[in-house]
Amino acid sequence: MKIRTSFVTNSSSYCSAEIMIDNPVLLEILTKYREKGAFIRYDGFDLFDHMGCCERDGVFTYDDTELAFTAYSAYLDSVTDIIHLILDIIVPESEQDDLVNETVFSECEEELHARAEEINRSYVEVSWRARNNSNGDSDYRPEKGDTIEWEFHYVAGSGDRYGVYREIERYTDDDYDDDSDDGSEDEVASIKDGVLLKWNGREEDAIIPDSVTSIGDRAFSGCRNLRSITIPDSVTSIGDWAFHGCRSLMSITIPDSVTSIGFGTFDGCERLTSIAIPCNVSSIGNWVFNRCERLTSITIPGSVTSIGSYAFRGCSGLKSITIPDSVTRIGYWAFDGCSGLKSITIPDSVTSIGNKTFSGCRSLKSITIPDSVTSIGNKTFSDCSSLKSITIPDSVTCIGDWAFDGCSSLTSLTIPDSVTNIGDRAFYACNGLADQKGFVIVHNRLYDYIGKGTSITIPSGVTSIGDWAFNGCESLTSITIPDSVTSIGDEAFSRCKSLTSITIPNSVTSIGDGAFEDCSRLTSMTIPDSVTSIGNRAFSWCRSLKSITIPDSVTSIGDGAFDGCSSLTSITIPDSVTRIGELASYGCENLTIHTPAGSYAEEYAKRRRIPVVNI
Repeated sequence: MKIRTSFVTNSSSYCSAEIMIDNPVLLEILTKYREKGAFIRYDGFDLFDHMGCCERDGVFTYDDTELAFTAYSAYLDSVTDIIHLILDIIVPESEQDDLVNETVFSECEEELHARAEEINRSYVEVSWRARNNSNGDSDYRPEKGDTIEWEFHYVAGSGDRYGVYREIERYTDDDYDDDSDDGSEDEVASIKDGVLLKWNGREEDAIIPDSVTSIGDRAFSGCRNLRSITIPDSVTSIGDWAFHGCRSLMSITIPDSVTSIGFGTFDGCERLTSIAIPCNVSSIGNWVFNRCERLTSITIPGSVTSIGSYAFRGCSGLKSITIPDSVTRIGYWAFDGCSGLKSITIPDSVTSIGNKTFSGCRSLKSITIPDSVTSIGNKTFSDCSSLKSITIPDSVTCIGDWAFDGCSSLTSLTIPDSVTNIGDRAFYACNGLADQKGFVIVHNRLYDYIGKGTSITIPSGVTSIGDWAFNGCESLTSITIPDSVTSIGDEAFSRCKSLTSITIPNSVTSIGDGAFEDCSRLTSMTIPDSVTSIGNRAFSWCRSLKSITIPDSVTSIGDGAFDGCSSLTSITIPDSVTRIGELASYGCENLTIHTPAGSYAEEYAKRRRIPVVNI
């Protein structure tokens, strides 16, 4: 993940900063909790976009860039502190309370600590760069001017850290090259006890000496001029990130003597076109061929039993691949972003397909899932926009969140009775599955609406309205929900800006986060006695909503539930409510709360100096 910010320090000086944390495991965890609401949206700050990378610009006053640089170095050891420090650097301290859902953020912290060892091993790079242009030129890449740059790096594997201070007059991509190395400039290779620790040569072709038995971690990392490598038969193992970032590497032959290939070995070798994995290798590790954009063919031998997470992520040139029967596990994001992949055969030996395994494989038209598979993970086939049909075998019991999200060409789908759990947004934006009225309904859940109606009735038999089902249907003025519906998902009707009224039947027990967020013309709402909780931001920014009555069945009101409801003057809250979230009534300047004396709502109102009328 990458986060960029810009800092105006005074009228004649301009600073820009970039924090880059390359750690897929950390990214996975933070994405998960971002989607659960741990990090509340903010105009200038967000962790990631849908592809897992953030480049969101914001302008804030910040007076001591060097202090932030130093602090970042000090806090690197704690994964939680990294997140807190990102907030410290990017967001004014006075506004940080508004950016974090403390309850969910605590869960995030617990998982970060529980998986700390896995996270620490998965760092590819952590960098903090700060640049100051004293001439006041706010261009991120100034063409001229007295520019000072601080740079900090954490090196994966060794844990080494180093800082760079320099003055430059012109910015180019080469200004960020890492010129440090682990050996003498006079030696082409640093070798100790048969391990090639660091390649110091600058030639385009590298021949590894026969005395080498192992290629160490990051030995060739960043050798951008390297075009070909000859590895002798004496080598038996290749370490983690050994050829990471060798952008010019086009040819390499791995001898059969090699039995293990480490994590991220060829990550970022964007010109590598083909490679054969030796017959004695038992696993393809995490990130091994990540971002090898021109890789068109690869041979996987029958000795391989597992394909790691992110193994072929972003290999957009890969058109087909055969997975041998020996493979039992395919990791998360393994083929994510392989946009050129047209066909793939999954063997009967595979029992589970992980999260985002084939996400973004936009040329994939068909795939056969074997009877051995018992579960399909989150976002497994999301954005496979050419996928037309799929049959899910009887062995599958669970389909994860967003599993087929964005499969717009999908017209044929067979789901067996064995499936007992289908996740949120599993079939969102599957336009080809829509009925004549524009409803996408699978297993009695309404996943999406692509119709153009202004007044609609949801078909009877629908038991739940999924996340984002009507999100952004700005022409929708009224809707009828049948008694069969028991739940309304997150942001189900958000941004339905023409919606003026809606009746929720007594069958509904839960209203999700942001369910009616930014329904700016909604003037009234009746919440039935069956509802027990109102989610975070459920009615936020409903600027025309004037009054609302919470029934006795409700016990909690989520964070920001009525945030920005500027016309809201009256809300009735029963004494059954024992929790009201942060900023639940923020921006409701003329609000009066009606509630029994001694209730939690009365205490909440008094703390926030909101007028109270006892009932």
